[in-house]
Amino acid sequence: MGIFHSVLDEQIKKYLDNNYLIDEKLRGLLLEISKTYEKISDREEKEVSEQSLLQKLQFNEARYRQIVECTTDLIYGCDAEGYLIYANPVACQRFGYTEEEIRQLHFTDVVALEHREMVRDFYKRQFEERIIDTYLEFKCLTRDGKTAWIGNNVHLQLNAEHNWVVGFQGVARDMTEAKQAEETLIQARRMAEESVKAKEHFLSVMSHEIRTPLNAVIGLSHLLLDENPLPNQVEHLQAIKHSADSLMIIINDILDFSKIESGKVSFENVDFKLDDIFRGIEKSLAYKARESNLRLLIETDPRLPATVVGDPLRLNQIILNLVSNAIKFTEKGFVEVKAQMVSQKKDTITIEFKITDTGIGIPANKLSTIFESFTQASHETTRKYGGTGLGLTITKRLVELKGGTIQVKSKIGLGSTFTVLLTFEKSHLTAPVIPVPSGNTIEASTESLDNLQVLLVEDNRMNQLVVKKFMEKWGVRMDIAENGIEAIEKLRESTFSLVLMDLQMPQMDGYKAARYIRYNMDYPYRNIPIVALTASAMVDVRRKVMDAGMNDFITKPFDPRDLYLKILKFSMKGSQSDESPIFTPSVLPGNNGYVNLQYLEEISANNQEFITDMIRLFLRQMPQFVQKLKKACENANWMDLRYITHKMKSSLSTIGIFELESVIRQLETYAAQESHLIEVVQLCNHVERVCEEVYTELKEKLNEKNLKLIK
Repeated sequence: MGIFHSVLDEQIKKYLDNNYLIDEKLRGLLLEISKTYEKISDREEKEVSEQSLLQKLQFNEARYRQIVECTTDLIYGCDAEGYLIYANPVACQRFGYTEEEIRQLHFTDVVALEHREMVRDFYKRQFEERIIDTYLEFKCLTRDGKTAWIGNNVHLQLNAEHNWVVGFQGVARDMTEAKQAEETLIQARRMAEESVKAKEHFLSVMSHEIRTPLNAVIGLSHLLLDENPLPNQVEHLQAIKHSADSLMIIINDILDFSKIESGKVSFENVDFKLDDIFRGIEKSLAYKARESNLRLLIETDPRLPATVVGDPLRLNQIILNLVSNAIKFTEKGFVEVKAQMVSQKKDTITIEFKITDTGIGIPANKLSTIFESFTQASHETTRKYGGTGLGLTITKRLVELKGGTIQVKSKIGLGSTFTVLLTFEKSHLTAPVIPVPSGNTIEASTESLDNLQVLLVEDNRMNQLVVKKFMEKWGVRMDIAENGIEAIEKLRESTFSLVLMDLQMPQMDGYKAARYIRYNMDYPYRNIPIVALTASAMVDVRRKVMDAGMNDFITKPFDPRDLYLKILKFSMKGSQSDESPIFTPSVLPGNNGYVNLQYLEEISANNQEFITDMIRLFLRQMPQFVQKLKKACENANWMDLRYITHKMKSSLSTIGIFELESVIRQLETYAAQESHLIEVVQLCNHVERVCEEVYTELKEKLNEKNLKLIK
């Protein structure tokens, strides 16, 4: 019709143009005919357009329904009150309902009971806060009582004019299999972690059980050798001691390997003297080298700095392992240790350590595997020289953990050379540095332990006997407690210079006893030096010992020299040295907090107004003192440090902050000596942390009295 109208309209216009003299009535009739046909054409086109649009809508609806019904996702709709008004076949099938049945349910009816409250609160918030789109994972319940996990995307439908909630459109995905896989992985991880813990516990217990009797064997063999035995007895005693020492090496190797494998090796970063390392190696192994008729040579580069920053104990372990190995596999000739500077930067220095021997050498085909666990050059080597095959593995892992490298060159019958490259930070301090333990003999000490009073807390009778024998030999008066409870009672009854504390005991172990002493006993008992005696060599023992408030530890079976030097260091006779101990709390205060107002209450006859004024004065002054203390530390201004610590001491005592008394005293001592800057900075940081807790605690005390703070 549209084409016909177009042609007709064109013809009428042409006719009218060519016959301009035509009667006006006829002209009007022709124009009316054209307009009529135009209206008819428009109406028909509109009907065709509407019909076409309807067909498109029907097609799109069919396609949308096909997508919704064939998708693997769960698609549903809810009204504004949360009742289901639609669910696609996948959703109906997953939950076990017909479409008609599911329209009778509220959406929370299909949520598992344990998640129902959480889900209801979540979507209530979306409703109230008009959050358009959300996602939540939760557990659902099917009609037959089975559970299923879904990840649920919900779109909030709003009335555009009034911002009313019209309903919710949800698209969910079945996550049951994914959650089951995740749970399997979590369970596997949990089992692996439990296995690691069980392994660590087993090693800790076995270490304790083996070391405890071994402590008696080694200790008693030391004592018998010192008591002028008969010549024919010396050989037997030395054989016993050698066998016990060999067993200790095996135990230590296994424990070190376990620590490295579990990733629990920690490194210190302190200033230490390189010469201490080499002197310690020489004193520790010189006798062993002489026994084998070997020369032990040590050569150091004169360009090396006197002190560097790193972990002296780990460096000592690395070099000691390599030198001990070299001596063990060398029958004649020499073992040489060389240290030379390779390179240096502004803040670091790289040092090469070479350990060369003239021993049996390593076959070329074994050089690539010599650092592997439980590996030696040959089975004959194991039979002839013994060992676990872990020493080089441990050494290599320690070197790599420190960011260094280790290489080996060797020829059969000519010897081997192990080269270690390690980088250290340069030291910028002139204060005394951390000493490295060496083979100093007890007899070399100029200090005596005569008449010292030591409390041994130990439940094993054999260990009691061994320690008692050594104490008698050194002139030390010793009392014994068999558990932590007895130790606390004896500390209240008598005066002691030092406590030697075993860790594993019945009734109250060493950790609990040390914490009780530090936080519950009165002065001066709470500051008594405590040295842990432990048969466990696990990596976390040192941290636990320090966290419990103990000063140091010694591993059983102990070397008598180490025990002697520890007692000397932490006893009253050794307290005047530069390394005098100090107790710095490593754990949080007890339920009563840091503040003890008993002194203020006593001197003021419990005058609350006076106490309040003193607290306010403290809160005004102490932050200024702490800032001045920090500035003095940063600038190493020893005069200011002495002045500020003296000022702080009386204020802290008045408010009853006893935890900081010994810290402030130690800061005064270091300030007078003008040394130990690292320790000074650490102690200042500790003072600041405690004071922050104290400020909060004092403000709470004022608030309890309904008093306003002076700003």
